[in-house]
Amino acid sequence: MHRFTLILVATAAGASALIWTNAAAQTDPPGKARSEYRDEFAAVSGGHYFGEDEPEAVKRLTPNELKAWLSYGSDNFNRAQAKGQVAQLRDRLDAANALTTQQAQLMERILLAERGRQEQAVKEQYAGRRLSSLGSTWYGARLCASDELGISVADQFMTQTEDFSRQQIAALAPVLSAEQLQVYQQIQRERVAQQRKFQARTPAITGWLPVSATCGN
Repeated sequence: MHRFTLILVATAAGASALIWTNAAAQTDPPGKARSEYRDEFAAVSGGHYFGEDEPEAVKRLTPNELKAWLSYGSDNFNRAQAKGQVAQLRDRLDAANALTTQQAQLMERILLAERGRQEQAVKEQYAGRRLSSLGSTWYGARLCASDELGISVADQFMTQTEDFSRQQIAALAPVLSAEQLQVYQQIQRERVAQQRKFQARTPAITGWLPVSATCGN
């Protein structure tokens, strides 16, 4: 099974697109089945979390019930993305520097808090502005852009991505060891580079989204 990253983009033409980009490839043992349950969690967590920590009640949900339970922007959706980030770091660490259960739990809480803080900050920054594009990343960054600022959509998205990366690193630094933090910083560099590559090959966006569009959409 391959790891992947999801970026949701809304364009000025009113269309939206789900963009999947390759991350570091990692495969499951041969013959290991991919259930719809695993796929739903993988789809919202960058391919890093498969719902293994969920209670039995969640594991018994029907596919449609699970889709609703993991609906975009819900607490369950946000938590699955935070768990995906924890799993991504855990998978990159060697045995000598493995995350403890306490570290993983603290990371999840911090990542959820940083997600909420960044989303609120972007909402406030773009309040009252006519929007040109909206987007998000699987690791929780809310992306907004407006032609009113006289800055390209790509540059606005990159600024928000880079700021979010720095803020996540700063928030998690007290929780991680020096060795763990070094690996996490590398993950963040890869995320920023991936977003920059995506923006470079995306056609320039100009114009406006519907008046009803906000950074909270």
